[in-house]
Amino acid sequence: MGDLVHDADDDGADGGPGIVDHLSGGVAFVDNEHGLTDDVIRDVALYHHEKLDGSGYPIGLAGEQISPASRIAAMIDIYDAMTTDRPYRQAMAPEEALQLMANEMAPHQLDSEYLNVFYRLIAPKLVA
Repeated sequence: MGDLVHDADDDGADGGPGIVDHLSGGVAFVDNEHGLTDDVIRDVALYHHEKLDGSGYPIGLAGEQISPASRIAAMIDIYDAMTTDRPYRQAMAPEEALQLMANEMAPHQLDSEYLNVFYRLIAPKLVA
């Protein structure tokens, strides 16, 4: 379901004009098409592009204003974006993406604690 919600209206991955439709479309998808009204799901649909330092969107939430679920979704969304082929670039190796996230995004944009847990969960699968 995450891919469906995320890709529904995503022609503004760079923060361009499609991003508002992407976020509101995700909420509409959750509310109307699937009858899911859980506040956590709606929060993730709306705020998974927010960053701890306030540089994200749609409203520039920062730090503790961003729910744990949205922090986790943001991290997974970034990892997925980096490790998936896009029309404008090839996918990064998972190890490279994790290193970039740790070195350049944590702790200012991503939650370091959640990133460490994510790394511990995914790293063994990269070696296997």
